[in-house]
Amino acid sequence: MLVAVLVFGSASIAYASQDSYRQMRDVRDVRENFERTLDSRLNRNTRIMRERRTGSEIREYICNRIERFMFAPLFCDEPESETSGIVINEIYDDPASDREGNGEWVELYNAGSNAIMLDNWSIADSISDPFVFDTDAVLLPGEFALVGSSPDIFTMAWSEEIPDNTPIIVANIGAALNNNGDAVFLFDSNGELVDSVSYGSNTDAFDPSVTNATKGSSLTRNPNGNDTDTASDWIVLTEPTPGM
Repeated sequence: MLVAVLVFGSASIAYASQDSYRQMRDVRDVRENFERTLDSRLNRNTRIMRERRTGSEIREYICNRIERFMFAPLFCDEPESETSGIVINEIYDDPASDREGNGEWVELYNAGSNAIMLDNWSIADSISDPFVFDTDAVLLPGEFALVGSSPDIFTMAWSEEIPDNTPIIVANIGAALNNNGDAVFLFDSNGELVDSVSYGSNTDAFDPSVTNATKGSSLTRNPNGNDTDTASDWIVLTEPTPGM
């Protein structure tokens, strides 16, 4: 009886190996056939199109046809983007007058699962060119960074509120954020738009926009990192929470 079990087990393993090999061969044949079809239809004026299709479009074509294969998730599941999860998390656009050294600031939050280097990222309002970050800050998952035109904004006005080791990034957010309505845009190191928000009278990022905060209050996502690209992500805080 023991011999029979061993023989059956070996046969099962051999069959599984042969079946996996057939599946891998099928994938190879699908890709080769698709590329040959592209080659036959393209001419010298569509070289750029072909270069694009040999990447993500071919991958999509293949994955749509191998969903039943046991190794499909390993080949076809999309990896998380290197910049996925970084959001504009809190905006302080209308500073209270009773804080020495006070000024506008924006809080960033890493809601993703990758550590992100923020050097050469940039920020802008609705009318100004992006201001590029010159920083060595690395934002780990679940961490915050603060952006303002001077470090004095944080060391003088918010020193008791900001947790230790919160990265401070010196950058101008346009000439100044408009209290009646504006937008904030965040770009990665490649200049790609990562996140944006509109508030008050501005609708450049989405419409309807987030309700204006009153003087000395802030706009913040609720909860941190909540991102549906709508005004419902945001609430007004009468007591701002920089770095928290």
